[in-house]
Amino acid sequence: MQWYMKRRKFYVAEKEVLKSKYPTLKIYFNKEGNLIASGKMEISIDDKYKDYFNIALVFPKNYPYKMPEMYETDGRIEKSIYRHIFKDGFFCFGPRIKVLQIWLQYKTIDFFLQNFAIPYLANQLYFERMGEWANGDYAHSENGTAQYYKELTGFEDLKPIKKLIESILEGNKIERNEKCFCGSNKKIKKCHIDLYETFKNISDRSLLEMDLKDLTKWLENNGNNSNIDF
Repeated sequence: MQWYMKRRKFYVAEKEVLKSKYPTLKIYFNKEGNLIASGKMEISIDDKYKDYFNIALVFPKNYPYKMPEMYETDGRIEKSIYRHIFKDGFFCFGPRIKVLQIWLQYKTIDFFLQNFAIPYLANQLYFERMGEWANGDYAHSENGTAQYYKELTGFEDLKPIKKLIESILEGNKIERNEKCFCGSNKKIKKCHIDLYETFKNISDRSLLEMDLKDLTKWLENNGNNSNIDF
């Protein structure tokens, strides 16, 4: 059952936000029953650059526990990881787990548009005009995943993180008095218990599965050389 059938009041509230704050977006349902909002999204950068993009938002069946997906409808932006767009045309807003953790704090369409969609399009506009990203670029594909996990965990060697994710996806648990996955020989409750809890509590296992594929590929390509600057 679609989310808007189970949560009618929330659906009405989200629809009103779209109509009142984003009137250029047309709301309809596609043949799969997903709610769609599409139309012109106006973008301004410090009143210097003004333009618009034609975009579409696709609300997933389990919204708001999963964030909307967004794509451009007129082919203006190249479909390339170097422009932060997946092969299927949907926008890449950043590392999967990081995006999910931010989204789950608020879970509203207004938050999505103000904190993901509009900044993303503003950055694309800046790139078109200046030939570079406003705040620098982030590594792409498996390199970007590895970069994020190094920043998140503080680990230079990502092999223990890969093994931890594999274990969690297999349904295994680490008790508080068991040895930590990092190899320190300390009990996990006195070592990386918080990091373990972070991964264990990620609700969307498909994101962990995709990240695991990226980490596996990255480790295969980089061998034992984990100290690579991004």
